[in-house]
Amino acid sequence: MLVFGVPAMLLAGFLSTGTDGPEPRIDAEAAAPGRTDRRLVVVTAAGYLDPVRCVYVHDGSRLLERRWLAGCFNGDAEESGLAEAVWAAGDRVRMTTIGGEAHEVAVGADGRPYRTVGAR
Repeated sequence: MLVFGVPAMLLAGFLSTGTDGPEPRIDAEAAAPGRTDRRLVVVTAAGYLDPVRCVYVHDGSRLLERRWLAGCFNGDAEESGLAEAVWAAGDRVRMTTIGGEAHEVAVGADGRPYRTVGAR
C-alpha cells in the first residue's frame, strides 16, 4: 500500500497544481520602439500568498516567438510592487516599483534579458 500510495499522491498533487487558482492574465503589452518582432508583456499570476506581476520580453514572430523573464514583483507590496514596465529603448526595459525604484535591464540581440530583477 505504501509503495503505491505515496507515488500516487505525489502524482495527483503534481497534476492538480496547474488547476489551482485563476489563470495568469496579461495586464499590458507594448512593442519595442522601432521593432515589430519584440514586445514587452506584463502578466499577473496568483502566487502562494500574494499575486505576482512578472515582466517578459517576447522575441520573434508570434508562431515562433521566445519568451524571456525580465523581472517579477510582489503584487501586494506597497513599496516594491510593480508600478510600470516600459521600453527605455529597443534594447532596454525599465521596470519601476510603486516606491519609485527603477530597474533597467538590457536585452541582447536574441531577445534575452542580460539579467532578471525582482523586488519583494
